[in-house]
Amino acid sequence: MKFSYLVVLLALFGCSELGKSERIEEKKMAQILADIHLDEANIGSMAISNMDSSLVMYHFLERKTFKRHGVDSLAFVKSFESYAREPDDFIRLYAQVKQVVAEKRKKSQRR
Repeated sequence: MKFSYLVVLLALFGCSELGKSERIEEKKMAQILADIHLDEANIGSMAISNMDSSLVMYHFLERKTFKRHGVDSLAFVKSFESYAREPDDFIRLYAQVKQVVAEKRKKSQRR
């Protein structure tokens, strides 16, 4: 009987969701996602024939992006999942990502 209570308690606490106040702020999250998507696009355009090499490069750039934004990968993943559970928030987030990517492209074309 005590075991079943323990299992129920662990299930309740183990499944706790990240609250909106605990996730990465939307503007910062949009910046991070934009950087990650641009890195993915750059890697894809390099025509690297070895999938392992492109995966290593992706993880390297992803860690660099997290460090630049002062975020660890666990906080990013939990925040991403939190946004994904709220469709309106997720749509609004990706609208910002799209805007950030457009701004970065415009900047890079001026150079």
